[in-house]
Amino acid sequence: MAPKPSFGNRKPEGRPYSPKTCSFRPNSFLLSDKSQRSEADVDAEMGVACTRPIERVLASLGVLPGGATTEFQECRDVTFGGVLCALPALTANGLFTHLPSVFPNLGGYYTTLQIVTLLANMALCRIKTVEQLQHHSPGELGKLMGLDPVPEVRCLREKLKQSGVLQRDVDESPNRLHHLPQAPQGGLARG
Repeated sequence: MAPKPSFGNRKPEGRPYSPKTCSFRPNSFLLSDKSQRSEADVDAEMGVACTRPIERVLASLGVLPGGATTEFQECRDVTFGGVLCALPALTANGLFTHLPSVFPNLGGYYTTLQIVTLLANMALCRIKTVEQLQHHSPGELGKLMGLDPVPEVRCLREKLKQSGVLQRDVDESPNRLHHLPQAPQGGLARG
């Protein structure tokens, strides 16, 4: 008679694990889900999703020189959570390499690094304009960056103006692209 196969603590192949018996998710009951975070964001004392009032007050007084700290939290079902997988690739390709030499140091709650990270997240989430941020939860996008909320449209526009990314004179915007290479006149050749 052949010996009966032993699976140890595992179940035989083909039988799914039930969440009650999974041991690889310790403290999963402590993780917040989207509805719990939405309720907490609405109940925040300083406005929607402003859950760090002390840091905000210190930044408004000018005594928080490094800006807000980046603190990631363990959460379940974060909107656009998959974009976090792309940030190491952007970092490896040099997204943050020349930040101090290209952009000025932004004072206040949001730093230059956080603003550039937000712009990268917007691109990865296919949020094409600053105004489209109004249609997304600031608390959920903030979770992607380790912040409480992302900046409002008005604040983000002001930070972009301070950094020189956003030109104040819209009439000059076509002239800013004169240094880019031009496409060949006959179009692209197909092989």
